[in-house]
Amino acid sequence: MPSSTTAPDEPSELDLIVLPGATGQLPPDVTVGCRAGPTFPAASLASVTPIEAPGYEFVVDAIDPFLGDEEGQFWPQSGWQVLYESSDEVLIVHLVNGERSRDAVASFMTVERRGEGWVWGGSSAGTNCRLTTSIPAGLNRVEWRLDPNVAVGPDSTVIDVLARELECASGQPMGGRLLDPDVVITDEAVYIAFAALPDGQEDHNCQGNPEVRVAVELSEPLGDRKIRNGLTVAGFLGDYIGDAFR
Repeated sequence: MPSSTTAPDEPSELDLIVLPGATGQLPPDVTVGCRAGPTFPAASLASVTPIEAPGYEFVVDAIDPFLGDEEGQFWPQSGWQVLYESSDEVLIVHLVNGERSRDAVASFMTVERRGEGWVWGGSSAGTNCRLTTSIPAGLNRVEWRLDPNVAVGPDSTVIDVLARELECASGQPMGGRLLDPDVVITDEAVYIAFAALPDGQEDHNCQGNPEVRVAVELSEPLGDRKIRNGLTVAGFLGDYIGDAFR
């Protein structure tokens, strides 16, 4: 059973939630990514470039040996596009949409500079690429869900949630490491986000972490607002680039 959490020794002053601007876009310097995938600036979602475009021959040359070996044959052989590049790394993506953006299958590969050349650096893939904004370095990620045993309504000024640390913590509860939530209230929604302090231990096992009950206090009644995760306001990767891969 989930257990109640205690408050941290000092109130947190988290600034985790970044909402889209008037154009519906996140600030370009905000870092986003799939939950278990690579991260990249939100600005890179505005334009992706096929690796066959002039100037990216080095990317094609770097991934060809991987795609040609036994493992690489199970990965998409074409349709890769450059999502983000820096002076020493290029992130490429292949995305196939399902009927909904959340059903898209996203594959990623990195190409890394090694000395004077470029080589394949790794790959990952998964479905349901919900874009999540990054949290400050040094903090652990926390997911949450509404407590199904506690009803909320228009007059509610407290939202009861169940929070769980995502980083490996040997199954130990967060306790006072869970920081006070970041809460942003707009006319349409209440956005909630959490983070936790690491426990300072070097060795962990990943047996799964317990949920803890948290009462999130609102500065005004909920009204007809939706309750949203403040770290997933960007939607899904397929909302931005899915059609480019059909």
